[in-house]
Amino acid sequence: MKHNYLLLSIVSALSLSGCGSDSSNDTPPEQTQRISGIALDTQYIANAKACLDFEVGDTCRSSYQTTTDTNGHFQFSISAADIAKLEQAIITISPSATMARASTSSQLSYQSFYAAQDNGHLTVSPVTTRVAEQLTLSNLPNVSDAAINKAKQTVIEQSALSDTDTMFEDYLADNATSTELLNYVGTTVEDLERAAELTEKASQDPTYADWDTVTAYAWKIWQRSPHNHEFTYRYEEQIALEKNKNGNKITRREGTQWYANEQTGVINRSLPLQHWYEQREWLSDTQAKVHTFFEFDYDQDGQFKFKGELGGLYTYSSLTAGKEAFTGYEVFNEGNPADEGAENRGNREWVDNCPLFDELAKIPTQQALAPCIDFVEYRDISNSAQSDGTLKNQDNMTEWQKDDPKNGTPPSQWTPLTVNNTSLKYYEEREQQWFEDSSNAFEIRFDWNANHYHQPQLPTPFNVIKNDSVSKKGFSTTTIKTPYWKGELNPQFQLAGKGIRQYSLVNPFHWKELAEVYVDEKVAQLDTHNHEYQATTYLMKDAHQYLNGDGDAVAVANANIKWNTQTNALTAQLQYPALTHSEPNWQLSPSQSITENYSVSTIETQNKLDLATMSITRNTVQQANEIRNVFTQSYFDSSITWTVAPDDFGSNTQLKTIYPLIFGNGSNYTFQSYVANTDSKLNLAQCGGDRFAGVETKLTFEAAGDAYIALRCGDWPWLGEMMRLVITAQDKQGNFDAELQWWQLDDNILTEPARESLKISFTRQ
Repeated sequence: MKHNYLLLSIVSALSLSGCGSDSSNDTPPEQTQRISGIALDTQYIANAKACLDFEVGDTCRSSYQTTTDTNGHFQFSISAADIAKLEQAIITISPSATMARASTSSQLSYQSFYAAQDNGHLTVSPVTTRVAEQLTLSNLPNVSDAAINKAKQTVIEQSALSDTDTMFEDYLADNATSTELLNYVGTTVEDLERAAELTEKASQDPTYADWDTVTAYAWKIWQRSPHNHEFTYRYEEQIALEKNKNGNKITRREGTQWYANEQTGVINRSLPLQHWYEQREWLSDTQAKVHTFFEFDYDQDGQFKFKGELGGLYTYSSLTAGKEAFTGYEVFNEGNPADEGAENRGNREWVDNCPLFDELAKIPTQQALAPCIDFVEYRDISNSAQSDGTLKNQDNMTEWQKDDPKNGTPPSQWTPLTVNNTSLKYYEEREQQWFEDSSNAFEIRFDWNANHYHQPQLPTPFNVIKNDSVSKKGFSTTTIKTPYWKGELNPQFQLAGKGIRQYSLVNPFHWKELAEVYVDEKVAQLDTHNHEYQATTYLMKDAHQYLNGDGDAVAVANANIKWNTQTNALTAQLQYPALTHSEPNWQLSPSQSITENYSVSTIETQNKLDLATMSITRNTVQQANEIRNVFTQSYFDSSITWTVAPDDFGSNTQLKTIYPLIFGNGSNYTFQSYVANTDSKLNLAQCGGDRFAGVETKLTFEAAGDAYIALRCGDWPWLGEMMRLVITAQDKQGNFDAELQWWQLDDNILTEPARESLKISFTRQ
């Protein structure tokens, strides 16, 4: 059914008088504004209570109350005195308690801000409720169009839906709703019912007796972790609290997250992923102090071994939601994420009972801070709405860190941090924009040693410039300019589609002869299934891109890779120009320019394992034309385990030493892109305290290829060994034989046979 909307119509109650009457005695007609809209979830909501209020947090406290008709329509007639307040108005729909979807709680309600209507249509639904929740939780007195656009984009990102064109409108109109969106709506209804139950329960909990308002939230969201960089599906329950103490407003949010099954949404309540809270106390109209705490169980062993907290003091110059602007210092007491199998940050250590706000007060006088303070940040954050409707967020962050004495002592025993120019170690600029068409872009610029911050005349780029954008259709593009250190394992910035890192990790022309390079990369989702990766690798000097005498960057490799996620087909071209002798590291390049073309095809899928072949053609004197079985990303499924058995080592003295470091005793082996030496599955005890030790396994391309295995053990050199693992035979069940190949320094692996090779059998368990 097509629903018609009557919005913003002005109705004048005109008083007509007879001819000759005295107009000076006429009462001016009162103008009212009639607004109308529609309520829906998985169907249109009939006979529901509809209310309009003018304060965030109010529900049915004004006189504007009505009931939806049989098709979910509602209408309010706003008096002249209240028209000016509509921009802050919020509409609440309370479905009838007799409705099946509301059977678990009579408190279920949906909300929408009047100003958040899409395309002139005022819609109230579970999806608009998610937007209203984002705005309500901002705890700021005024709501702007910019804040609404930002809240909508947050909901889009957390939903991970492929089609979001109508999600904030009447998505049931013309029966054109996608199954994906309807499933999301249904899940959201269930979570809102759960939130209503939690609110009622928490309101009666003595723990929260001192708080004036208690509101619970529950949602399933897609979220990216800053610690292991994984994008995972999670379920969260959160309690929002508010009270006044000695005239100061205090708000607190506390929550628990669980990993959720991507298909069913089922969680294991006995294994929470995260506990956290944030408490904010307003010291004045423009100043607030904040304490945040979190703890993670990334490895899901029931123990929260990674904890952190921050204390912040902020001064606000704008308190309008979506246009906030504030500055302030933050002090951090934070552990090492590697304790939970995430990114290694060995310069951090959690300490109980750290006096955060006492230490915060020492910063202006440059006093030494307590040993529990790992680092300090200064934040300068502003939000603005541009004339073209774009919302812009600017976040400039300066960071001070303790000096690592590199003697193996824990960070709490290092020289205490003093906030001054000497300890200023890092500067970062983040800029995010949300556009009118629902697309967005996020750019982040890293200055690791704060050189650019101290010397703004230095040429950009910073050490790293990274830009993420999402089109209005939800297709993502990432560009990044970043250095790769030679032999570095598991670098922070690795783009999907990349595969092996030319010259910084793998140099086929001069094996294990590596260089530090600067790479311009771009990965783009072209449509629902097709993706493209492009990269140019340049020489680097002194942590910046090298320029020759003509002022030009010198490229040492080019890559263009395209793949389809539905068919798993991949094509790629790699180009390696020959450098002149005047360029640094010229001896690392091939003697003649080389172009390689690859094509990967998936043969079949057996028990979650994609079996594939790869063809290779190459120009110049090192020509190749071959087809062979290769690994695919499916081999890295953690649920697939292998029994690994080597053939007789014979004269393979190098591989006899290396093999047990990578494969252990050969039982329950899983392919992993990176394993740190702290992982008990590895046999790297002899590597000592080197926090960078580990094993990285990269395919020729992210989707498929030969496996290149880099091993680092010991403080130096950065790269201990590099091997290649090539499939030589494979059966229909995925069991395969492979050859582990080892070359010595400076070998050309395209023309020279491996110095040592070991046959290894892999059998599915």
